[in-house]
Amino acid sequence: MQSHSESKQWATADAVEAANYRGKARSRPEARTAPFYKALEGMPITVDAFRFGKIEGCRGYFLTHFHSDHYGGMTANWNHGPIYCSVTTANLCHTHLGVDRQWLRPLPMEVAVPVPDSGGVMVTCIEANHCPGSCLFLFEGPQTSQLLSRNHASPYIGTGKIFRYLHCGDFRASPVHTNHPSIAGKKLDIIYLDTTYCNPRYCFPAQDQVIEACAELVRRIVPEAQLEANRAAVKTEGEAEDWTVAPPRRTKNSIDTNSASANAFKGWLSTKVENADGTLSALPLPSISRDSSFNDLKTEDASDTASVKQEETQDDDLNYDDEEFFYGEQRDDFPDEDPVDASEDSPAPRVKLEPSEDALLDFQADLKAEPPVTDAIQQEIKAEVKAEEQVSTDIKPDASADTKPASNWLAKHSESSRDAVSTTRRRDGGRLLVVIGTYTIGKERIVKAVARAMHSKIFCMDSRKYRVYAQLEDPELHSMLTRSPSAAVHVTNLHAINGEGLRDVAAALRTRGHDFTHAVAFRPTGWTYKPPAGMDTVSPSLDRLIQWNQGRTFGCQNLYPTRDSTPDYMIYGVPYSEHSSFFELTAFALSTRYDRIIATVNVGSPASRAKMAKWFEKWMLEKRRREKNGLGELEARAVTYW
Repeated sequence: MQSHSESKQWATADAVEAANYRGKARSRPEARTAPFYKALEGMPITVDAFRFGKIEGCRGYFLTHFHSDHYGGMTANWNHGPIYCSVTTANLCHTHLGVDRQWLRPLPMEVAVPVPDSGGVMVTCIEANHCPGSCLFLFEGPQTSQLLSRNHASPYIGTGKIFRYLHCGDFRASPVHTNHPSIAGKKLDIIYLDTTYCNPRYCFPAQDQVIEACAELVRRIVPEAQLEANRAAVKTEGEAEDWTVAPPRRTKNSIDTNSASANAFKGWLSTKVENADGTLSALPLPSISRDSSFNDLKTEDASDTASVKQEETQDDDLNYDDEEFFYGEQRDDFPDEDPVDASEDSPAPRVKLEPSEDALLDFQADLKAEPPVTDAIQQEIKAEVKAEEQVSTDIKPDASADTKPASNWLAKHSESSRDAVSTTRRRDGGRLLVVIGTYTIGKERIVKAVARAMHSKIFCMDSRKYRVYAQLEDPELHSMLTRSPSAAVHVTNLHAINGEGLRDVAAALRTRGHDFTHAVAFRPTGWTYKPPAGMDTVSPSLDRLIQWNQGRTFGCQNLYPTRDSTPDYMIYGVPYSEHSSFFELTAFALSTRYDRIIATVNVGSPASRAKMAKWFEKWMLEKRRREKNGLGELEARAVTYW
């Protein structure tokens, strides 16, 4: 249950956020007011609060990672104060937003460093297991000032008492976090928690198991001859190619840009608009100039980025050369799980896409300590897990997919005939193309796993992606990249993947001499996950939820194609997220010592906050029960997951 003071803080936050959508605050960040959870209690520090412009008294603006729902409001004109973030995030802020390096303060990982002018606060960056460059911030220090909600100022300001706050930003919780030497066994006063999936409906499988499932599916279906050819091609390309240099511009006469293949790309990758006569037409693709080669990224001169604009507005200015035009795609500047406008001129954006209200859990009004799991219940859970794992290896359509099928192939075929697309079936010949949807930054782990399984290089369908990847501290990824579309693994926009487009892109590649005969696409996002039928997703027993999640596994037999798939072109929704599942949030809370949790996502309504607050209380009750019964922390199944 929330304290009276916290309830008042949230009421104030509702009022100021409502005002941020009205009048001049819609277009002027300096007229907006940040809600209390954007500033650390009693410290002159804010986290992911750039859309509010200059915050009076703030001595350090911290950025957890480079997704636009977190850096929104930051532009090349930023001059409000120092920005603290990881090295990778600092590089992306400079090269993609044009932020002057004089304002960037890249922080080392795993080292406690002082925050200047903060009154003695130390900060440690901890890997967040989210996107590259993302980090948790562990703050330790005294309370010296109250930036926001001054009517609710802490009574400990000026007392010298040391407080410990863990700001999670966006993270995928794992035992690596709770076993971290700065966290394990040490009390945290406040956890600012990523509550994107604080809903028992979203207990998706362990990340490592999902990654391996995708890699295993590809291993089973890629033709043996292609594997051997890929191995040879990787060795040759690795010796000859520098992917950081864009290919030379082709002459207009070297390709018929009005060809069917070029139009196929346009139809898939462009945004369609309705004409006055009611017909649909595609907007022109963005263009990019040869200046987008990586040579300009190797300099530190501020003048190189003076004209850099936010990715949100680049589409109007870019000038594709011929190769990049042909393989370009629509805007690839997606934040996390939901696109938002990071422009400083926009009104306060949403933080995350919330599940629909009817999908959210409907909590019981009263909270009670969970009863222990009996032997009978344990046997029942084991039976449920066993039944869940005994899934037919025949691929079944995702009945709830929201994409309109391009053919009725799956509907026409009987259950017994679906072995044509079984994950265990390998073709004797042909060449497989694998397309993986990603955000501007994120999902790299699944891309690399699939590329390793195929012994393939990785081609980026939008050349701007190379500019992003160049900033990442990931030598393995860099060694896999290529500018050649002959690579068997292609990376594209997560929101661009659909059945018709997959067929068109393979056909267009064939017209250019790349002999792909069939294709698989992965659409990895946590929103893909759907709980098993009969699972209590409203108010489950925590004991039962823990037992079920720790007893199940996930393999390639659990991946199902969407309804717009065909035998030659399969699209798989993959329950892969770089946010914590509800089970992982539960395990994290049960394995951490803390006084208070403040939600940072899905906090836009009192109803949503109340539902999460009840789970916070349940976690605390379960912690006390486990401590009383000598159960200790939740046992992990592996180093990286519970």
